[in-house]
Amino acid sequence: MAQIGYIIICDEVFENQNRGFTINNPYVQLTPYSIPGEFSFSLSFSIFDIKPTEQYRILVHLKSPKEIIWEADINITAKDEAKNVSHTLMNVPFKNLLLTEEGLYKAIIEVLWDDKKTSKELIFPVRKRDGDLNG
Repeated sequence: MAQIGYIIICDEVFENQNRGFTINNPYVQLTPYSIPGEFSFSLSFSIFDIKPTEQYRILVHLKSPKEIIWEADINITAKDEAKNVSHTLMNVPFKNLLLTEEGLYKAIIEVLWDDKKTSKELIFPVRKRDGDLNG
């Protein structure tokens, strides 16, 4: 049965020289200079125990304290049984996403297949950064 592994917010995720992935600068909270204000970050998550040739629907929601501010509906199929694919890593880069208020935000990941569903969420604070913009 498919499971969601980790969910993390960070600066970026990139492929390193060893053909693995590096999660750069994980965040505990998002701290734009102003609220409302724009902030760039990546949302990264893993899914494991997926079966080759099975069709999966992945729903990604980013929710402010009051409303959903971004969502995606992604369909994937691990079509190559010869490669024995059993997991995947997904990365969603947000560039200058408008954060309209301080408070607790949620990243919600849902995986659906056949008549089954699994979900997981990450709750993280958004707070205005302290200090002067000019240092």
